[in-house]
Amino acid sequence: MASSVARRIPQLLGVVGAGQMGAGIAQTAAAQGLPVILADVTQDSLDRGSANIHRSLARQVQKGQLTQEEADLVKGRIRTDLSLKVLPSGPVLPAFTPALKLTVNMRVQALDKADFIIEAVSENERIKQSIFEQLSRITGPHTVMATNTSSISITRIAAATQRPQQVVRLNSPTTCVKKSICAV
Repeated sequence: MASSVARRIPQLLGVVGAGQMGAGIAQTAAAQGLPVILADVTQDSLDRGSANIHRSLARQVQKGQLTQEEADLVKGRIRTDLSLKVLPSGPVLPAFTPALKLTVNMRVQALDKADFIIEAVSENERIKQSIFEQLSRITGPHTVMATNTSSISITRIAAATQRPQQVVRLNSPTTCVKKSICAV
Protein backbone atom coordinates (compact mmCIF):
# COMPACT_ATOMS: atom_id res chain seq x y z
CA MET A 1 0.00 0.00 0.00
CA ALA A 2 1.48 3.35 -1.03
CA SER A 3 1.80 6.00 1.62
CA SER A 4 -0.18 9.20 1.18
CA VAL A 5 2.62 11.13 2.88
CA ALA A 6 4.87 12.87 0.40
CA ARG A 7 8.53 12.13 0.99
CA ARG A 8 10.97 14.94 0.45
CA ILE A 9 14.71 15.21 0.80
CA PRO A 10 15.50 18.45 2.63
CA GLN A 11 17.14 21.10 0.49
CA LEU A 12 18.54 23.02 3.48
CA LEU A 13 19.28 21.71 6.96
CA GLY A 14 19.47 23.99 9.99
CA VAL A 15 21.41 22.86 13.05
CA VAL A 16 20.90 24.84 16.25
CA GLY A 17 23.88 24.41 18.56
CA ALA A 18 27.52 24.20 17.42
CA GLY A 19 28.80 21.97 20.22
CA GLN A 20 30.16 18.47 19.71
CA MET A 21 26.80 16.99 18.71
CA GLY A 22 25.63 19.91 16.54
CA ALA A 23 28.95 20.18 14.72
CA GLY A 24 28.95 16.41 14.14
CA ILE A 25 25.42 16.47 12.76
CA ALA A 26 26.30 19.41 10.48
CA GLN A 27 29.41 17.62 9.20
CA THR A 28 27.57 14.35 8.59
CA ALA A 29 24.78 16.09 6.66
CA ALA A 30 27.22 18.16 4.61
CA ALA A 31 29.20 15.01 3.78
CA GLN A 32 25.97 13.62 2.29
CA GLY A 33 25.64 16.69 0.06
CA LEU A 34 23.20 18.80 2.08
CA PRO A 35 23.75 22.54 2.52
CA VAL A 36 23.76 23.30 6.25
CA ILE A 37 23.33 26.39 8.40
CA LEU A 38 24.99 25.91 11.79
CA ALA A 39 23.59 28.44 14.27
CA ASP A 40 24.64 29.32 17.81
CA VAL A 41 24.58 32.22 20.26
CA THR A 42 28.22 33.32 20.14
CA GLN A 43 30.91 33.62 17.52
CA ASP A 44 33.21 31.74 19.90
CA SER A 45 30.82 28.76 19.91
CA LEU A 46 30.61 28.82 16.12
CA ASP A 47 34.40 29.09 15.84
CA ARG A 48 34.89 26.08 18.15
CA GLY A 49 32.28 24.06 16.24
CA SER A 50 33.88 24.95 12.90
CA ALA A 51 37.34 24.09 14.26
CA ASN A 52 36.06 20.69 15.40
CA ILE A 53 34.64 20.03 11.94
CA HIS A 54 37.91 21.08 10.27
CA ARG A 55 39.96 18.83 12.60
CA SER A 56 37.64 15.89 11.98
CA LEU A 57 37.85 16.34 8.22
CA ALA A 58 41.65 16.71 8.39
CA ARG A 59 41.85 13.38 10.27
CA GLN A 60 39.69 11.74 7.60
CA VAL A 61 41.98 13.10 4.87
CA GLN A 62 45.07 11.93 6.78
CA LYS A 63 43.59 8.42 7.12
CA GLY A 64 42.72 8.31 3.42
CA GLN A 65 38.98 8.25 4.09
CA LEU A 66 38.47 11.49 2.13
CA THR A 67 40.45 13.45 -0.41
CA GLN A 68 41.31 17.06 0.37
CA GLU A 69 38.92 18.10 -2.39
CA GLU A 70 36.08 16.12 -0.78
CA ALA A 71 36.85 17.64 2.63
CA ASP A 72 36.81 21.12 1.10
CA LEU A 73 33.41 20.40 -0.48
CA VAL A 74 32.03 19.34 2.92
CA LYS A 75 33.38 22.51 4.55
CA GLY A 76 31.90 24.60 1.74
CA ARG A 77 28.41 23.24 2.39
CA ILE A 78 28.39 24.48 6.01
CA ARG A 79 27.65 28.11 6.81
CA THR A 80 27.52 29.58 10.28
CA ASP A 81 24.93 31.98 11.61
CA LEU A 82 24.62 34.08 14.75
CA SER A 83 20.84 34.47 14.56
CA LEU A 84 20.42 32.90 17.99
CA LYS A 85 20.18 35.53 20.68
CA VAL A 86 20.04 35.08 24.42
CA LEU A 87 17.76 37.51 26.21
CA PRO A 88 17.00 37.64 29.94
CA SER A 89 13.88 35.52 29.35
CA GLY A 90 15.84 32.87 27.43
CA PRO A 91 17.17 32.32 23.92
CA VAL A 92 15.24 33.73 21.01
CA LEU A 93 15.64 33.26 17.27
CA PRO A 94 14.91 36.55 15.52
CA ALA A 95 14.35 36.52 11.79
CA PHE A 96 17.69 36.23 10.01
CA THR A 97 18.58 38.80 7.39
CA PRO A 98 18.92 36.80 4.16
CA ALA A 99 21.76 37.12 1.66
CA LEU A 100 24.40 38.15 4.20
CA LYS A 101 26.78 35.43 3.09
CA LEU A 102 27.41 34.44 -0.49
CA THR A 103 29.43 31.67 -2.07
CA VAL A 104 30.25 31.23 -5.71
CA ASN A 105 27.46 28.70 -6.31
CA MET A 106 24.96 29.09 -3.51
CA ARG A 107 23.17 31.82 -1.62
CA VAL A 108 23.20 30.92 2.06
CA GLN A 109 19.67 31.01 3.34
CA ALA A 110 18.53 31.44 6.90
CA LEU A 111 17.01 29.12 9.45
CA ASP A 112 13.61 30.38 8.34
CA LYS A 113 14.25 28.80 4.93
CA ALA A 114 15.35 25.40 6.25
CA ASP A 115 13.26 22.33 5.43
CA PHE A 116 14.52 20.44 8.47
CA ILE A 117 16.02 21.89 11.64
CA ILE A 118 17.82 19.88 14.29
CA GLU A 119 18.21 21.38 17.75
CA ALA A 120 21.34 20.13 19.52
CA VAL A 121 21.73 22.36 22.58
CA SER A 122 22.28 21.48 26.23
CA GLU A 123 19.66 19.43 28.10
CA ASN A 124 17.65 22.35 29.48
CA GLU A 125 13.91 22.12 28.93
CA ARG A 126 13.29 25.87 29.14
CA ILE A 127 15.96 26.63 26.56
CA LYS A 128 14.68 23.94 24.21
CA GLN A 129 11.06 25.10 24.55
CA SER A 130 12.09 28.69 23.82
CA ILE A 131 14.04 27.64 20.74
CA PHE A 132 11.15 25.54 19.42
CA GLU A 133 8.58 28.25 20.12
CA GLN A 134 10.62 30.71 18.06
CA LEU A 135 11.37 28.17 15.32
CA SER A 136 7.66 27.46 14.91
CA ARG A 137 7.07 31.17 14.32
CA ILE A 138 9.84 31.80 11.80
CA THR A 139 9.71 28.59 9.77
CA GLY A 140 7.26 27.52 7.11
CA PRO A 141 4.48 25.00 7.70
CA HIS A 142 6.48 22.29 5.91
CA THR A 143 9.53 22.56 8.19
CA VAL A 144 10.24 19.59 10.42
CA MET A 145 11.80 20.56 13.74
CA ALA A 146 13.81 17.87 15.51
CA THR A 147 15.20 17.80 19.02
CA ASN A 148 18.27 15.82 19.92
CA THR A 149 17.19 15.48 23.55
CA SER A 150 17.95 12.31 25.41
CA SER A 151 15.84 12.94 28.49
CA ILE A 152 13.27 15.72 28.05
CA SER A 153 9.69 14.92 27.06
CA ILE A 154 9.12 15.47 23.35
CA THR A 155 5.49 16.24 24.16
CA ARG A 156 6.48 19.16 26.40
CA ILE A 157 8.92 20.51 23.83
CA ALA A 158 6.35 20.22 21.02
CA ALA A 159 3.69 21.91 23.18
CA ALA A 160 5.76 25.11 23.05
CA THR A 161 5.26 25.32 19.27
CA GLN A 162 2.45 26.37 16.96
CA ARG A 163 2.87 23.08 15.07
CA PRO A 164 3.48 20.23 17.52
CA GLN A 165 2.84 17.69 14.75
CA GLN A 166 6.01 18.94 13.03
CA VAL A 167 8.26 18.18 16.03
CA VAL A 168 10.20 14.93 16.23
CA ARG A 169 12.91 13.43 18.42
CA LEU A 170 16.18 12.57 16.73
CA ASN A 171 18.47 10.13 18.47
CA SER A 172 21.95 10.21 17.05
CA PRO A 173 24.97 8.58 18.63
CA THR A 174 27.62 10.86 20.12
CA THR A 175 29.92 9.55 17.43
CA CYS A 176 27.52 10.52 14.63
CA VAL A 177 30.33 11.47 12.24
CA LYS A 178 31.85 7.99 12.47
CA LYS A 179 28.56 6.13 12.32
CA SER A 180 26.48 8.36 9.98
CA ILE A 181 23.27 7.02 11.52
CA CYS A 182 20.41 8.30 13.61
CA ALA A 183 16.96 7.23 14.72
CA VAL A 184 13.85 9.40 14.39
